[in-house]
Amino acid sequence: MSVIQLRRGSRSMFFKLTHADAHFNELDFLLTRFELKVPSVLRPHDRGIEEAKKNDIIKKLCPFMPLSRRAFWCSLHVSDVVEDEE
Repeated sequence: MSVIQLRRGSRSMFFKLTHADAHFNELDFLLTRFELKVPSVLRPHDRGIEEAKKNDIIKKLCPFMPLSRRAFWCSLHVSDVVEDEE
């Protein structure tokens, strides 16, 4: 498999064998007794990280990353109120 796609609300996994192929094949891989649940409360926005932590990562680690990976860190949401989850 070259591309795997999971769609919200679907019990199936969709895949294609090549990137050039436009059609996704459907694979129902869940057990019949599996109950698909959607959370009743979704996050209203991205959680984000502290600005100092983001700047530190960009300054120290981004020079070692390929360009395709740097975009994630540069566009990461910043939040002043961040609590570490345990």
